Amino acid sequence: MAKIFIAEDDDSIRHLYRKVLILKGHEIIGVAADGDEAISNFKGLSERPDIVIMDYRMPGKNGLEAMKEIMAFDKTPIFIFASADNKAQESAIALGARTFKAKPFSIEKLCNNIEKVLEENRSIENF
Repeated sequence: MAKIFIAEDDDSIRHLYRKVLILKGHEIIGVAADGDEAISNFKGLSERPDIVIMDYRMPGKNGLEAMKEIMAFDKTPIFIFASADNKAQESAIALGARTFKAKPFSIEKLCNNIEKVLEENRSIENF
């Protein structure tokens, strides 16, 4: 189980992520509908997420800008970038995103990816 923060401007996708991830046993500790809100909401959290699912194209600050500001505040969460814009992949990985999911993707692939990065993180911490 992971504590997850979701930054996604599409209401239906944000709702889908939330619903499925809760069913998979994860805890959604925060959501945001744009980059500025992602930064503000993240900084206001009483507990830190294990994973941040970050969209790229959002109103206000884009996902790369939001990720950069969040990481300046707290480098511990694992970032999973999700975007239909494959041009953002290289930049997201260079900034520190663990993975990049090119939209559209199945929710099953997202869940598998979350489990994979959590397991990798556990292995690094136990090393």
